[in-house]
Amino acid sequence: MALRLFVMDHNCAFTKKQSLYIRLMERFDIHVTILAPEKWMNPFGQSCVVSQKHTGFRGDFVTRPVAFRSSVPKHLYIADLGKILSKAKPDIIYGYHDYYMLAAYQLFRANRRGVGVPIGFYASQNIFKTFPFPISNFEKKVLQGATFLFPISSEATDLARSKGFNGEICDMPLYVDTSIFDARLSKENTWRKRITNNPKSFLIGFAGRFVPEKGLSDLIDAVSMLKDESVQIVLVGQGPEQDALERRARDRGIANQLHIVPPTNQSDLAPVLAACDVIVMPSLSYPGWKEQFGRLIIEALACGTPVLGSDSGAIPEVIEQTKGGLIFPEGDPRALMGLVSDLRKNPSRLKELATRGLAATRENFTLDAMADRMGGYFESHAKRPDRARSLLS
Repeated sequence: MALRLFVMDHNCAFTKKQSLYIRLMERFDIHVTILAPEKWMNPFGQSCVVSQKHTGFRGDFVTRPVAFRSSVPKHLYIADLGKILSKAKPDIIYGYHDYYMLAAYQLFRANRRGVGVPIGFYASQNIFKTFPFPISNFEKKVLQGATFLFPISSEATDLARSKGFNGEICDMPLYVDTSIFDARLSKENTWRKRITNNPKSFLIGFAGRFVPEKGLSDLIDAVSMLKDESVQIVLVGQGPEQDALERRARDRGIANQLHIVPPTNQSDLAPVLAACDVIVMPSLSYPGWKEQFGRLIIEALACGTPVLGSDSGAIPEVIEQTKGGLIFPEGDPRALMGLVSDLRKNPSRLKELATRGLAATRENFTLDAMADRMGGYFESHAKRPDRARSLLS
């Protein structure tokens, strides 16, 4: 009999995000029931999308309205989750929510009062934060009662342990969709020619929010130190820092070397990453924020483009795991300038990093790798009833 897995995942409002659970059912004897919001905010705009079941998903797909649908931490389901769980009859429950979030506690509470099966959550937090009551109490109850966590980094694991979690840990780094981010997208693609017709140009890329913590001012400073007009910066995204970044580029004399591309979907982003010679993540750590993973790293590597990353948060861990890039001290544009200059002069080194990073990403950070890691945990856990911590016991 198939293992019955119940998943609560707000991202599954988008059919593409159901691919993980499709793959999970294809590769394991697991039946999946997904609970998703009826509507969810589109991250590439301000409109709401209406949840739809992926044509390839063979499990049960349940949608319910949510309050605060523009907020991942605060949203709640306007539904009796206990009844939904009773109907699904799960053997194990997974909430794709950090353990402090309101929906995580809502699911935890419904399980505890009803079916009482092993339950676990996603974990990405890597900075110790004290939440006000009652959020602090909700977080404590979830950490004390959850069976397992899927942390995306060692920092996330350490933080959960420091907050009192003593259940099972299964490392679950993020994955990249290699059907979109593909090394077969040539660096000679037409997109590169939109930026420059100079075959000797060296393109440095970034994709994300234009906010201070992303350290983009350091990238502009680093390129200005090179005194090389063939080095071009391509920033994909938007944010409150855009005007300041453009002014900084003008002040540093490299306005013609800065190219800003509006935010786009993943299919349009992939050719940009593939066209660049290197991707840079110059993130800075702030008291309430530091990089939790750096998905851009594995997206770039999957496109065959190496990465330069600061030592903020989990960036060094991901780069060390993939061997597809180099690390520099955050807030040090001169160190970044040195790495860019070295790679600019050493194309064989650039190719070596790209080759190693691509191989590691294909092995450890694909949809299949994620599904195998997750499914392997669920199956092994189901075979260890002595270790399945029932919340009703």
